[in-house]
Amino acid sequence: MYKISVSVASLMLVSLLAGCAAVNQPVSVKEAFWTQSDRTIGVAISKLPEAQAHKIGQQGLLDMAINEGMAGEISKYLKKVDVTVYGQARGEFAKRLTARGLKVTEVNKAIDVVTLADFMTDDKSHAYATKDYRPLKKELGVDRLLMLVVQAVGTQRSYYGFIPTSAPIAMLSARGEIVDLTTNEVLWRQNTMNTVGVDDPWDQPPYFPNVDVAVKKVLISARRSMFDSLFQGEITPNEIDKNKKETLAALDMAALSTKPVQPNPENTGIAQGDKSDVYPRKLAGADLIALFQGPREFEANWDQGRRFTLKIMPDGKIVRNCPSCNVESGYGQVTVKGDEGRVCMQWTVVTYPSGGCFTAFSVGKDAFALHAELDSAIVNYKIKE
Repeated sequence: MYKISVSVASLMLVSLLAGCAAVNQPVSVKEAFWTQSDRTIGVAISKLPEAQAHKIGQQGLLDMAINEGMAGEISKYLKKVDVTVYGQARGEFAKRLTARGLKVTEVNKAIDVVTLADFMTDDKSHAYATKDYRPLKKELGVDRLLMLVVQAVGTQRSYYGFIPTSAPIAMLSARGEIVDLTTNEVLWRQNTMNTVGVDDPWDQPPYFPNVDVAVKKVLISARRSMFDSLFQGEITPNEIDKNKKETLAALDMAALSTKPVQPNPENTGIAQGDKSDVYPRKLAGADLIALFQGPREFEANWDQGRRFTLKIMPDGKIVRNCPSCNVESGYGQVTVKGDEGRVCMQWTVVTYPSGGCFTAFSVGKDAFALHAELDSAIVNYKIKE
């Protein structure tokens, strides 16, 4: 019975998340929210669930028992996955809210949302949280609470009976909301569902390295999606004028690069002579400056769903075009420090790709990769034909 009950929970994943989404409809933040600097906002994250091997599709009870047994090895691995990386979103949200001039407090302890009482009201004129957060006002000493709730994380695989119809993919479903702790009214809410494909071969017990990479990537990309849903396109002119540092410069863009090229620190400088076929090589000096001398256009992450083009203008201005992004066109400035071997990009409005300073590596003919200095972030580029 134990295996069957666990499988039923996995099978019900999609319908459960759909039901939650039906109740927790998205709520757009009002402009007035950003001017209410007299209210203190607590930023918290829920108690994180254990990663699981979720199963979807048409399955009978016997099928579910068989599928649960067949997934035993990957389930055992997932129980050991560290999902706390998603918790770093708390600090990222707190930094951006503070930059917007709001009073912010990071709530260091995880909040177990499941233990909160349900909230019921007949008022249909506003959106309210399904859980009663009001008792937390006195406990946390804040007026509002930005709550990040991970509903499910791990892998997801489709079945027809006991026959798998797809390979596993990494997935993370989450909900973010800002709740007024006096009224329990929701001031902002967004549901996100992120997936990342797993490279073949995926079935590599006991450590499942390719699955492990995909799960780590989805933890990062899910953080970015939730962040973008609140802040995308909402950077104020004052912030731009003051040239404030983008909080997302510290996000791990490796989550958006399924096959990142790792640099070799021993190879520096543009290749000369018999080194012309040695990759990767660090770019510096006149070669780095020439690479970013406008006008020029690059394609980035061209083998992925979130591809974009980057145009370099003669005056150092840059234009990003990303058809699949919430804001399609973004503008900024690039500064090339040839003697330091660094490329720095500053964006206005958009947060993808992240701003900050990068080290450039030649990774092939007419191709290069930018590696963020603050983390292992990687974005691959090539000269547009």
